[in-house]
Amino acid sequence: IPNKDRHQLLITGTALGSFGFELEEGPPDQLPLDEESPIARAVRLTQSIFDGSVGTDEELADAATEVDARALGKIREFLITLAAEGAICTLTFREHVSRFRDVGEVQRSANRLSSDNLRERELDIQGSNLSALAMRMQFEMLCADGTQIYGRVAPGVENVDAINRHTAQAVKVRIMETQVGAGRPRYVLLGVISWDDLTPGVESIA
Repeated sequence: IPNKDRHQLLITGTALGSFGFELEEGPPDQLPLDEESPIARAVRLTQSIFDGSVGTDEELADAATEVDARALGKIREFLITLAAEGAICTLTFREHVSRFRDVGEVQRSANRLSSDNLRERELDIQGSNLSALAMRMQFEMLCADGTQIYGRVAPGVENVDAINRHTAQAVKVRIMETQVGAGRPRYVLLGVISWDDLTPGVESIA
């Protein structure tokens, strides 16, 4: 979480039953009503990784596309520590509960988060018919080999609506491909590298 000194969790009590803590977010920065704080987002994404790690390959891949490699590594380290100590955990946030049933499930989840099983790589792909839906931050594209791909648009890509002015043109983009096991890959559009006629205002990472 950026600016950690401004986003803190305070221990306000101990959890009932086993051992644990009740945590409460410190005084937050002023945020619009429809936005979540950095801590709330971090906890929500951690829960999505926990849930995905005990779910299907597709569910884990979907969750991993929203979390960077460093954070995935930290979550895996935590699970490895739990398994080594013969412990399990439950994470409750708002109305959602994420839990591991036994130590074996914790160990399997840690293994599924290994780089051998959860693979991410950046690719430069050529294609056409690139279009984006700014409201949902989603894209789709026809690759040069005839494959149709779709996925999320990375938050750093600006002026997403401008992409649709070039729908019929050939394009080269950079994407992040995430694949778990033999499951279907997930894609995140990182930026447009080049068009036949690059229009100012379209994000380029060249």
